[in-house]
Amino acid sequence: MPTLACCRRSPTNYICLTIVVILYSLFCACYTARYRTHIIVIALIVTLVVVAVCLALACTNFDFTKWILYVIVISVTLSILILIVVVMMLVFNIYSKPLMLGLTFVLTLVNVVMFIIELQMVLGGKSVELDEEDYALGAFFLYTSIIQLFINILIMAAMADSE
Repeated sequence: MPTLACCRRSPTNYICLTIVVILYSLFCACYTARYRTHIIVIALIVTLVVVAVCLALACTNFDFTKWILYVIVISVTLSILILIVVVMMLVFNIYSKPLMLGLTFVLTLVNVVMFIIELQMVLGGKSVELDEEDYALGAFFLYTSIIQLFINILIMAAMADSE
């Protein structure tokens, strides 16, 4: 694991984190440029509320980190299902808004549970935790999860608004 050890040391960890922040910011900017302002504001407010609830849940005594393997298996299964649905929609040229809304909602729920797990990993004191030297990895986890949560909520708000 020489690559992992390299990314854990300064200044490589700062460089990697900076690259991720820049690319995810551009990714988020491209998504938000497609939607009207009120949809973005709604998604931002909902994301802030969800992050606050996740933080409150992460500070409880319940150990969400024990679920990490289940969440990974569910994520992979859901990703395969979404891939099959998208390919079928492209092949048959059919778009089902309720199906896409439902899949995005389930994906967001899985993202929320994973975010709580990541928060507990960063906070420590649970069955799975990050070392003190893994602060860049913890920042990476939290930043990417919040951005992905925002984008999922933005997509759901846009789907609900376009009816």
